[in-house]
Amino acid sequence: MAIIKGKHAVLEALHSESEIERIVLSFQTQNQPDMRMIMHLAKSRRIKVQIASKETFDRMIPDAHTQGVLAYMPEHEGKSLEEILENQAQYPFVVMVDHLQDPYNFGAILRTCETMGIKAVIYPKDRNVQITPGVIKTSSGAIHYLDLVKVTNLAQCLEKMEKAGYWIYGTSDRDSTDLDHFTPQFPMVLVLGNEEKGLSPLLAKKTHGMIQIPMKGKISSLNVSVAAGILMYTLSRKLDFL
Repeated sequence: MAIIKGKHAVLEALHSESEIERIVLSFQTQNQPDMRMIMHLAKSRRIKVQIASKETFDRMIPDAHTQGVLAYMPEHEGKSLEEILENQAQYPFVVMVDHLQDPYNFGAILRTCETMGIKAVIYPKDRNVQITPGVIKTSSGAIHYLDLVKVTNLAQCLEKMEKAGYWIYGTSDRDSTDLDHFTPQFPMVLVLGNEEKGLSPLLAKKTHGMIQIPMKGKISSLNVSVAAGILMYTLSRKLDFL
């Protein structure tokens, strides 16, 4: 069972018509306007709403960032890689993450993908943050609109995608082309590296090209979710011009 926390995330789940088993509100927050809207939407969808005392609510999830509301829903099933490849025309731009550790980075990347019209995100089942409450909240509901693909082996996944006609691109500050001068081929996969180590050497060998964001300041690197936003915005504009 997945837990969604926070007013905005719960409202987004209700608006997206995702399956929700029940919603729990803290007694102290039930009369807030946003909470009344949540109760109204839940009632219209016949979703059970439980009002809990502060003590009971705090025992459910000891987290100061719940804003007094939780929603329980089935685990996100996602898509298989085969489904993506069979419907390639729907997925001209796919994002893959290479063993991210920070749920807020992952959630922020998912949010950016959704806003940029990117419909599929691939992530590994091991040594990568999974779809946790923190990821769901940071994504601001994006997971309800994305096709998430969990795979066992990223390198083998890229090999299958290349055989299906995808171009693979990664990010690096060495032997790479400035984003301003980079012209991608579509359909494409953008592989985003780990927060500390960047793109793994094995995945780097699978790419058709490496991209770097030109820097003008004294700091030589960007947070992965910030870099992802710049890359996705620029590359998706190139897709729009095709």
